[in-house]
Amino acid sequence: MPEPAASFIPRAEPQFAARAVREGGVWLFNFALAAFAASALAWGGLFLYQRSLASARADWEEQVAAQEAELKPDLLAQIADLTASIGVAREILNNHVYASNVLLLLQSFTHPAVSFSTMSFSRDARKIELTGLAASYRSVAEQVNFFESHPQVEKVDFGGLAVGERGLVNFRLAVIFKPSLLTAPIP
Repeated sequence: MPEPAASFIPRAEPQFAARAVREGGVWLFNFALAAFAASALAWGGLFLYQRSLASARADWEEQVAAQEAELKPDLLAQIADLTASIGVAREILNNHVYASNVLLLLQSFTHPAVSFSTMSFSRDARKIELTGLAASYRSVAEQVNFFESHPQVEKVDFGGLAVGERGLVNFRLAVIFKPSLLTAPIP
């Protein structure tokens, strides 16, 4: 058999090639094992975090339900009515410049124990008619006195006094303003 010609390209010996494949396979296996372990730890951590969040949410929902149960239905109805009234008043203030001084006067001079349920405003007559509820007759008298003592008010008429449900006093109030209230800022 003829001898092979001399070659300057080195050939890998079969034992070195097998060893390189084994070592590369070990490195690849170790890397895959480490990636799997990291993924498993991350998944486990997220699973535990999700359970923690679900538990915290359940606690918050329980606290909210307990606080809602403590609120009285009458109070919630009053808050809803007040919110609607504030929304209507805000719309009037934003859209009717002349009425804003009247509403600011009402806001500033309404007795703490009085709430108004209806309001009718006539710019031409410079008159506002109100119906409301008060805690007592004294509160109604003090409310009338508040308006009568204001320098921008010409006249105050009240009537329709009656004790309504829950012992509150129903009343009517008509307030006539001076013309300057509709054109000047409230003092």
